Amino acid sequence: MEKKDNSKEFERLISGLHKREPVLRDPEGLTEDIMSSLTMKSIERKSGEARTRPNRGLTIMLRLLAAASVCLFLVFSYEQYVVVDKIGRLEMQNAAISRNKKYGTAIKINQAIALLRSDPEILRHYQKLQKEKANKISLLKAAILFDLLTIAGNDSINQNLTK
Repeated sequence: MEKKDNSKEFERLISGLHKREPVLRDPEGLTEDIMSSLTMKSIERKSGEARTRPNRGLTIMLRLLAAASVCLFLVFSYEQYVVVDKIGRLEMQNAAISRNKKYGTAIKINQAIALLRSDPEILRHYQKLQKEKANKISLLKAAILFDLLTIAGNDSINQNLTK
């Protein structure tokens, strides 16, 4: 029932539109204006004069983003250069230290400490002393330091006394 009512209303609306058709005063003039506008547009497209202007704000935003990406690229490139340069300098400094006789004592002490740490028997003995008495630990540390100083040679003892 509702479909019939809807279809009747629809038909009545369409017939009303046909009856009330707008009347054009100068239909030929309107047609000529439309045709001349179309031909002008086609001529402009062919000659390249008609360029669509995108939104100005969007264009500015795109240019700003492009400039920001270039700036970020430059900043990260500079940071990469600084990091690589500092690593190179540090490697050269470490190589110079290992070749210098002045630091030979420190290198020998580090080697001795690494050797002592790798021996499980010495580690067990040290832990046992730590549990028993703290005085024995300080004596053991002093003895190890004295042994290391004697291993390093007389140069290191004289350097420590003069400092």
